[in-house]
Amino acid sequence: MKAGTGIRIGIRAAKTVIVCAGVTLGACGSLHGSSPSAIRFASYGGYYASKPDFARVEHEFPLTSAHLAELTPEMLAAYDQEQIDQIYARLTAGVIPDGLFDAQPFSPNGIPDDQITTETRIISELPGFANASTNRFKLLCRYLWGRKVFQGDVRLAFTRVDDLTPLDHLLGSHPAAIPTITIEGREQWLMFPARLYCGQSLLDSRRESIIVDYSFSDDIPGYPELLDQLVGRHGLQVRDEIRMIRPGFYLGRVYLGKIFFLNFTLYDRNLDQRHSLGFSGGESTRQDCWPGEQVRPIGFRSEN
Repeated sequence: MKAGTGIRIGIRAAKTVIVCAGVTLGACGSLHGSSPSAIRFASYGGYYASKPDFARVEHEFPLTSAHLAELTPEMLAAYDQEQIDQIYARLTAGVIPDGLFDAQPFSPNGIPDDQITTETRIISELPGFANASTNRFKLLCRYLWGRKVFQGDVRLAFTRVDDLTPLDHLLGSHPAAIPTITIEGREQWLMFPARLYCGQSLLDSRRESIIVDYSFSDDIPGYPELLDQLVGRHGLQVRDEIRMIRPGFYLGRVYLGKIFFLNFTLYDRNLDQRHSLGFSGGESTRQDCWPGEQVRPIGFRSEN
């Protein structure tokens, strides 16, 4: 049995779909879209027994620096969910992000944009969402996977918000303790604190991912309880995990508890452009998390 088999069974069987930030995001295992790049994939069908073992995928279809150098955040949306999973499984965690990033949730190819399932109704029954429409969750999605700032030295991540007005009914009032940051002369609030650490991927346990964990934000300075408890351990239990495609560009997965809900990208264009030439030329990439024991086709140096 492959590592992470139980998780993949749950994802495939549930076929969970959620509407968030105006688009539908979810998991789908039986769709076959045309590949927008030279990346190859192991064959698969629409049922779990047909899903390939990740170790075999990586051995038979390794991702090279050239493959990763050509990917863009927009291209990932042209793949179906199984292809996205196979890409993710062939990545390593890379460098824990530091600085300003843009996050973008995206729908895999073939997921209809107007599909809403019972999972959205379940959300409305969670603490803080009782008797509420899915609009409250969409509002949180708009901020949670938007503009980010990572503080790699202290292993923290925040969402940058420049207008608290849409959150007034969740905040009650503007807590003075919320920290701020000034970007290009404009003040932004640092919301939704999360801890960064290396941990086991819920999809592929052969190597670690970088975890962005909102479950224990209540001991981080600037924690606004009325809002952050909705995504923390007393609410949705949001847990992101990311792996690096190349410096400045990460592929992420969002879990509510241990249920997979959506894909997203993290992107810093300046960092990507600064490292693009060296990366495409095979320059080694530092690994801040355990990269696993399977031989990788592209160079890296481990900090462990």
